[in-house]
Amino acid sequence: MNTPNLIIPGFPKSGTSTLFDYLTQYDQVFKPKRKEPHTYTFEDRWNYRDKISGLFVNLYGEENSWRYYPDASTTYMISNDAIPRISQEGKDCRFIVIARDPIDRIVSHYNWLQSLGIATKPFRQEIYENRGVFDEKTKYAGNFKNYLEFSKYGKQFQKLFEHIEKERILILYYEDLSKDPTNVMREIENFLQLPNCDHNHIHSNRTKSPKYFVPFKYQRLLSFIRLRININLARILEVVVRKKYKKYKLNKSDKLWLYNQLKTDIAIQKNLGLIHPKWTTVRSCIELEN
Repeated sequence: MNTPNLIIPGFPKSGTSTLFDYLTQYDQVFKPKRKEPHTYTFEDRWNYRDKISGLFVNLYGEENSWRYYPDASTTYMISNDAIPRISQEGKDCRFIVIARDPIDRIVSHYNWLQSLGIATKPFRQEIYENRGVFDEKTKYAGNFKNYLEFSKYGKQFQKLFEHIEKERILILYYEDLSKDPTNVMREIENFLQLPNCDHNHIHSNRTKSPKYFVPFKYQRLLSFIRLRININLARILEVVVRKKYKKYKLNKSDKLWLYNQLKTDIAIQKNLGLIHPKWTTVRSCIELEN
């Protein structure tokens, strides 16, 4: 039975899907049916990882034809348990972590969940009311609302460095992958010792901008009516409950407010050398303070 040996933990809306799709174009990298099994985050999945179908069983196959078996679950960095569990297994896993400007990431995260009908409150209220620490037992259709916590890279990288040798970690940036994917992939090839590959350029999981969205609390009911009662009735009710989607654009006031929420952790990020030159939003806040 094969198990993952290439971990792409990342953060929501930071390019992990695009990176995963680039990586699985290599002949030596297996492409599992599920990009994000979250095996190491949830206790039941961890305890029965070799028994539950869709985790280690059937997910990675029995043949040893590939050099790398990836797991790109975006809860691994924020989870208190995932990284220690990966380390506990004792495998020589490689880690590729891709990060994005922490303030821009929050905005994209909010717009994404709003387009899915999961975030329904005004921007600042939505962020503030979900400022608590990550709890894997609290789920919103599998999409967590810990906007601020997901952007606290400093705390999360500190934990990663405590358990995993830095030689096994490659840190990448969303801004580089978006603008120059070829050079990023050359860096990955050197890190993983993979032969050069001509990639099909892609941008996976881009947030859509629909005209309307259906709030999450109505989605299961509408699905039930659509499948079990009458599809036309479901369409009528959907028009009644849907809301107009308006993509949020960051303003100066909210930018500084977010910066102050993340300020302590951004100082840790700075000390760890994580602040990227292309993180223009967070760097502008740091410059204003100085």
